[in-house]
Amino acid sequence: MQKSKYLGSNPAKYISAEASIGWHISGAHFRNILRITALIMFILPACHSANARNVDPSQLKAKGDRVIALVKKRADEGKDVSKILPYMQKVKALGDAGKLEQADALLDKILAGLQAEEIGALAKNKRRGPASSVPATTGTSEITLAGAPDHGIFDPSIARDGTGPLYMSLSGVASTTSGGSFGTHAVRTYLASSRDQGKSWQISGIINNDIEVTLGKAPANGRWQSEVSTLVFDAHAPKQGRWKLIWHQYLDINGDRKFEHGWIAYKEAETPNALVAAKPVKLFTAAAYDAINDTVTGWTRSPIRGVGVNKLHQFAPVLQGCLLITEPGLLSKADALYLSLVCFKSGLGGVASDVVLLKCAHPCNAAAPGAWAYVGTALTPADSQALGLGKFSGSGLFSDNGKDYIVVSPVGNTPVPEAYKGCNVFRFADIASGEIEREANGRPSPATSVSMNADSFNGACAFLPAGADKGLLIGRVDFVKVANGADATFHIFRSNVSP
Repeated sequence: MQKSKYLGSNPAKYISAEASIGWHISGAHFRNILRITALIMFILPACHSANARNVDPSQLKAKGDRVIALVKKRADEGKDVSKILPYMQKVKALGDAGKLEQADALLDKILAGLQAEEIGALAKNKRRGPASSVPATTGTSEITLAGAPDHGIFDPSIARDGTGPLYMSLSGVASTTSGGSFGTHAVRTYLASSRDQGKSWQISGIINNDIEVTLGKAPANGRWQSEVSTLVFDAHAPKQGRWKLIWHQYLDINGDRKFEHGWIAYKEAETPNALVAAKPVKLFTAAAYDAINDTVTGWTRSPIRGVGVNKLHQFAPVLQGCLLITEPGLLSKADALYLSLVCFKSGLGGVASDVVLLKCAHPCNAAAPGAWAYVGTALTPADSQALGLGKFSGSGLFSDNGKDYIVVSPVGNTPVPEAYKGCNVFRFADIASGEIEREANGRPSPATSVSMNADSFNGACAFLPAGADKGLLIGRVDFVKVANGADATFHIFRSNVSP
């Protein structure tokens, strides 16, 4: 996604079936909007009563306004909104009874249902592409790994301790059976190393394997996937926790990525190879997270027990709309460990993304409650629009020659929807405040960019900090014709482009 790239062809569902909303063509949508508006406005005056002690009137009104706006948008598109009325009538009944906290919670479910249709686009299968030939490449050399999985490698992240080899964490995509179909692919976190400054790489092993589970309800089977990892060496941490890995883990069911059953996970160990056996932690969740995953005995068979250590959408008011978080990037600095995340929200114009920055002050006990703090939003939808680009995804952090940078991939619609279209790098004016360098008019000032074939899926970059091939590494997805349509292989290339 993550957004994720590998699996899933159906919209993600962020609410229970009870609160799910379906749409079809109808001519009565305007009358429905008036009825919904009346229902919402009916409960708002009650917010000032003594029964509303735990309900913020302004927030409740904002939710109501948001519901009205989203319903009107869908109605204007010719979609039937009548199925929402029973839920709004229940909101009214709860308001009549003075049960405003329950009314507020139901509004949350209604809003989540409306948002799910838009943000579900993030779960589309990026391996379902045009049946085209492998695109030509110029000015790049591919990183090859002996023993790599059959569908290739993607999402590199490079770290070093200053004395030993370079290490790379990356996603490996494999068929679970020979000639496996879409939905049976496994996504795992691999570890590779290089002793010649990135000229050649060798696979060390699998840090995070995919986990196949027998679900507690139909369909019978699911697979917990691990992708978009970021690796860092933290010299300020105790010896046993200096190597840190963060990644996105989520449930896949028959090729449908269920992002509500997912989180940002964390491991630490004394050495990169020791990360294999390190205990994983459910570090961050977002607003769409389903609490069924708090227990390993729930129907999803969650591989990590308990609630998330941090709920990102509760860190700051500006983050309340974060339904999904993914694409982490880590950087260790003298003052703190910094983490970038892509926060996906639902807006009137569709799915939007903010690239946010967090920090854990040294000495950073990353898995401890309260360790992380919100720094700021480095890049917004307005920034991508100002640059004439699609929304930003695929975040990463790195330093070079004493300067700090954030790299992101804008998305486009060729060769598939939500395809990466290269990488853009921005220099921080001050990473401690999350501010990137900007022009006098506030427009972001790119430090550099890299891209491959204009019609290809290319992006998700990392920085190779040394050697003759120093510069950005960039991923590319190749779609090739198969019997039932098209399949994909994943690749990583050297660009030799530096800021």
